[in-house]
Amino acid sequence: MKLFLVFFITSVSLVAQSIPNVKVFYEANENGFTLFADNNELCPVSLVLSFKLENLKATTNRQTIFVIPPLQKKYPFTLLKTIGLGKYGFSYKFQSVLGNVLIDTYDLNYTYDLPFEKGQSFSVGQGYNGILTHQGLNAIDFIMPEGTPVLAVKGGLVIKTDDTQTKHGYGAEFAKFNNYILVLHQDGTMASYLHLKTSSALIKPGDSVMAGQKIALSGNTGWSSGPHLHLEIYLPKVLKKQTLQTKFKIDDGNTAVYLLENKSYKRDY
Repeated sequence: MKLFLVFFITSVSLVAQSIPNVKVFYEANENGFTLFADNNELCPVSLVLSFKLENLKATTNRQTIFVIPPLQKKYPFTLLKTIGLGKYGFSYKFQSVLGNVLIDTYDLNYTYDLPFEKGQSFSVGQGYNGILTHQGLNAIDFIMPEGTPVLAVKGGLVIKTDDTQTKHGYGAEFAKFNNYILVLHQDGTMASYLHLKTSSALIKPGDSVMAGQKIALSGNTGWSSGPHLHLEIYLPKVLKKQTLQTKFKIDDGNTAVYLLENKSYKRDY
């Protein structure tokens, strides 16, 4: 009997700071091997695995995506059973993604709050599929002075934050310096608030937030050419997150629209 094991780890994430804190490992048993995962995140983590098997068969057959619930230790997600005599072994590699990548539907009827306080008005400097840095990306850049209160656009669970970064510049190499807050919504979508002011986060991972709650101050950190708030609503996916176009309540809150580039919007609710 001989076992060969090769272990590779890769990951995909929104920003460098959001690489999932997850561990995959195995234990031998009388019929083969059990694969386990430790998920140390506050949200589900999706594992995308590929196997090379010799005289072994996965009990999950051709399944390649496994969603590990939050805060799990030694969570069993598949068995590898021996199917013949002689030499057997396996190798595998995996990608990990924050959130459940199997979710394809979400609350299409939800209208989001504007991310600033009542009585304020700000313009959209770059909108959905903007020509500067939003090509193929459904994101909104609100042009606002540094230190402007940022409000949650929808309630949810705070799963990641970083407000320790101080650098900024106009180039992809500065993306790792984005100060951000990441919120998981009940329908499986996520909201990412980027370029926040250093040391301005008012919430922490594990906190629940409500729509309209003050969560931080806007800033100019990371990949940024000037003070603004970058907002994305998205579904997590394996290769590339699925950013969403969403309607926002404007004026007195009774009108909901898709926000357009180079237009200003006021919040009076």
